Amino acid sequence: MLKWRRHSCQEISDSQLTTVLSENVQERSASRADEC
Repeated sequence: MLKWRRHSCQEISDSQLTTVLSENVQERSASRADEC
């Protein structure tokens, strides 16, 4: 979880992370990795 946070280009607050940590973590982390 901490790794994908660092890879994200956009600034993400802990509150938003908690919401994202459900099922879209892997999907969004991959998408943001592509954007980078």
